[in-house]
Amino acid sequence: MLRTCAAVSAFAIVILSGLVHGLWTDRWQVPPDIREAVTRLQQLAPTLGSWRSTEVKLDQRQIDQSGVAGYVARRYENPLSGAAATVVVVCGRPGHVGAHTPDVCYGGAGYGLAGPETLLTVKDDFSGQSGQFKVARFTKHTGAVPVHLRLFYAWKGNGTWEAPANPRIAFARQTVLYKMYVIHEMKQSNERVEEDPSLDLMRRLLPALEVALAPRTGAR
Repeated sequence: MLRTCAAVSAFAIVILSGLVHGLWTDRWQVPPDIREAVTRLQQLAPTLGSWRSTEVKLDQRQIDQSGVAGYVARRYENPLSGAAATVVVVCGRPGHVGAHTPDVCYGGAGYGLAGPETLLTVKDDFSGQSGQFKVARFTKHTGAVPVHLRLFYAWKGNGTWEAPANPRIAFARQTVLYKMYVIHEMKQSNERVEEDPSLDLMRRLLPALEVALAPRTGAR
């Protein structure tokens, strides 16, 4: 009898733990704050100054596996300069959004880091919006011509865009976390970051995201 009671108690603890974990990770439902965050992402303006965008569809299987609740992905092109960059902004719980770094994702796709990451502060002189970004370069050798990418990425909780050393710890108290990638394919691996055309896009992107992600008055 005692063994039976002990077995039942242990089984109950396992079930309860699984239930708490399921609720904590939003396995069975999407909470209102996450739904609202996903909706806000869709409000990002498709046109930013001279930059025009087209939607990009990401692999839904990979999105599901990453734990990301929602995303917006667009390729922005500037017909005046001929420049182009891809913007991806995702949102979800900090434990998921803060866990993944580009070296893991791009390493699995055959890209290798081409030097140490650096930090860069991007500021829009018109609106005053600013953010700190990590900057990473990746190279993939396929055929005779290698592919060179420069990535700018950062996270946002309730404040500005930041690039902490350990985002999972830095944003642990947040309920919703955003992460932004800006990806530019370089013609040469030694192009200076100060001359990257993505910076012009990002100076317009920061205030546009501030508007899109701002809580709606009366939102529940």
